[in-house]
Amino acid sequence: MKNPTRDDVARHARVSGATVSRVLSGRGDSISDDTRQRVLEAAQHLSYRANHSARALATGQTNLVALWINHLNTPFHSQIAHIIGFERKPSQYRVLITELEALDAPHAEEAHSEFVDGLIVHEGPERVRAFQEVYPASRLPVVTIGAAFLETTDYVGVDLFAGQIEAVKHLYAIGCRRITYLVNEDASRLADARSNGYVTIMQELGLPAEYIRTPILDQSRATARQAVRDYVERQGHPDAIICLNDDMAIGANRALRDLGIRVPDDVCLVGCDGIEETIYQVPTITTIVQPLQEMCALAWTYLQARLEDPSIPLQQTTLTSRLVIRESTRRG
Repeated sequence: MKNPTRDDVARHARVSGATVSRVLSGRGDSISDDTRQRVLEAAQHLSYRANHSARALATGQTNLVALWINHLNTPFHSQIAHIIGFERKPSQYRVLITELEALDAPHAEEAHSEFVDGLIVHEGPERVRAFQEVYPASRLPVVTIGAAFLETTDYVGVDLFAGQIEAVKHLYAIGCRRITYLVNEDASRLADARSNGYVTIMQELGLPAEYIRTPILDQSRATARQAVRDYVERQGHPDAIICLNDDMAIGANRALRDLGIRVPDDVCLVGCDGIEETIYQVPTITTIVQPLQEMCALAWTYLQARLEDPSIPLQQTTLTSRLVIRESTRRG
């Protein structure tokens, strides 16, 4: 038995094929609720599935948008993917998620971009730059987002420099003077906003920068836990540890507990990102919160606008992070 077609659904619902396409693609705003319901029930009754390949060949559009993201094995990155997926729901687009590590092969960016209508890239500007250099004629709409973005594209950036400044000033105000930065080796060498903010404010306060480093690409809780334990056993504990992200802060918190060091009485602790788990740690962890909901919503709005009119001026916004003070830095 052959698979049901769009026209089969149309006959069953007593509507035109164009109406079926509009309803099932999410573009049927002007269609009555009764008609929409008949189409949906007909499609379900016939077990109809749209032939996306055929539609792409006919229209030149896939109705697919790619999200390039570092990885999905952290709550922070999973949350971004979840929000982007939620934001696309009212549209006809589906989201194809690709971890940046999967793009390691030469020119792999082309293979992961030629079957999509648009691209959202979280903190992978170098990947976009490389793709644009190899394929300068590409007109693929791109929105870069997060703390690392590309100024030649539409972007929704997040200013972590100011958040880091605020965090160190807060630690200084409550009496911390030996303020150590927990960061992976690679990030500490880059012109990262958090690293730049840390160095800048430490110099302004007349304090020496001090680092606890994990291996090049490792920002895991387990590695952060071990790095903090090793550091404290060698050099004693600092007054405060400010961490590249919340996962490392959670690992650091466990390391300090392992060593019998009290947070915040002996060591204050600050994370970055604002993942929900920081609320459920003991103690709750002070963190620099990124406005992920606003970032993802704006990114989707910018991409849709670019898809509808490629000639519009660049859409660019930088959002502000904020310090949320919790038990891990409350003294007295």
